[in-house]
Amino acid sequence: MTDLDELLDKQPIAEPLTGAKGKVCTRHDWVKADGGYQGGTRTFVEFCRRCQKPKDLVRSKRGATSRSYGNRAELKVARKYGGEKVGQYGGPADVMGKDFQTQVKTHRRRPPTEWTTAINAMREGNRIPRLLVRFVQAGLPPDDWFVFRAEDFLAWFGKDE
Repeated sequence: MTDLDELLDKQPIAEPLTGAKGKVCTRHDWVKADGGYQGGTRTFVEFCRRCQKPKDLVRSKRGATSRSYGNRAELKVARKYGGEKVGQYGGPADVMGKDFQTQVKTHRRRPPTEWTTAINAMREGNRIPRLLVRFVQAGLPPDDWFVFRAEDFLAWFGKDE
């Protein structure tokens, strides 16, 4: 045994709270527990102290990857279209500019075919093509949204400085 193994043997092993079985956590309290030796290497497992649920490391990694992807996208948007990245402060806007505040939503798919077909059909001429998407529900006034290609908007109006 090495000095590290002896030190780890002296560490108290985390125990789940008694009577917590079946309890649902709103926020997990992850603790490490001794998983024993596997192939001569000491292993540890993580579980929630409150509900005893084991930690899914693949799911944790996926969440961290998605968060990192979104943060990088916010920074790229601020650099390309102007403004300052403020998404790290938890407000409703991710990028604040002189004239616009922007919420960035990233998708790993192509834009809707309905949008690209309509915008590309209006490409001729010297005007910016825009698409108006109207949402209609019974008893409510219509809710209209404009859709522009960001490159067209940037070419026409420039950065939000």
